[in-house]
Amino acid sequence: TPVVTPPDIRRDVEAAKKDSEEAARAVKEVEKTKPELSSGAPEHPAVVAVLPGLKLEIRAAERAGVVVQPDEKAAASYLLRPGNSATVEGKDVIKLITDNAGGLQLNLNGRSLAPLGPSGKAISVRISQAGVETLWAGNAAEIAKRLGRQKTEVATGKGLEASRRAGRPLTPEEISRVQREAKQRMLGALARLRIVARGIPATLDLVVRMDGEVLYRREAAPPGGTPERGAPAPAMEEKLVPPGAHEFQVFVGRAALRTGAKQNVSGEFTSGQQRVLRIELLHESGGRGERIQNRLVVELQ
Repeated sequence: TPVVTPPDIRRDVEAAKKDSEEAARAVKEVEKTKPELSSGAPEHPAVVAVLPGLKLEIRAAERAGVVVQPDEKAAASYLLRPGNSATVEGKDVIKLITDNAGGLQLNLNGRSLAPLGPSGKAISVRISQAGVETLWAGNAAEIAKRLGRQKTEVATGKGLEASRRAGRPLTPEEISRVQREAKQRMLGALARLRIVARGIPATLDLVVRMDGEVLYRREAAPPGGTPERGAPAPAMEEKLVPPGAHEFQVFVGRAALRTGAKQNVSGEFTSGQQRVLRIELLHESGGRGERIQNRLVVELQ
């Protein structure tokens, strides 16, 4: 039977130790010849990490009404005066609506954003890490009209989103609940304006302008033998209004002939508030035989 001689383990260990010591001495020599870095200079290029989440700082240079909605959370509204500020935090997206694009200075995660637009212009934007996307732009009256048209569409969209998140079709009851909650969140961030008109004959035009733009119009009915002082046609309309200060101009008369009466009134609106614009045409007589005078009364209550 052949005899197997075991390896000399002690000799191998001593050799490995010697190699290790020589390697350490070589490293020290390299360190001696390595150029010194200037004080404070990093050895490796700095890595700038993009932190998750959004922090939007809003500062008002002019008076402005602002509605913001981070991700799919409840919307919040602010009535900002020069020097006022607000901070909103979100995960992926912050939607912003304002009636004064040029009156805001925005800062996203410590970085200043370009102005949204000129002063007095209304705008809706979508803010994310990728930048600012304009959804639409117009005026405050257009905001009211657009939101009035879109509240059903928005609620339907929320139902579709909820369905996708659930991974299954929602029941009619679930869809109704999602849509109802979406409408409530929208209404909670905006204000309501109810337009009530009394004593205005159907043969006269009624026009309500908000901040210079037509908000509501009721055109005169064709005469058709109807006397000028026939039965008044009542008018009642409800509009969604962004928070902020708004001026209303009411015209009653014949727009085609450019004859009639005008009255202006202004006021401030806050989120969730409901106000009434009361319009009444009074018929007054100074005495017997005198001509009846029409007096237009406009109040914001």
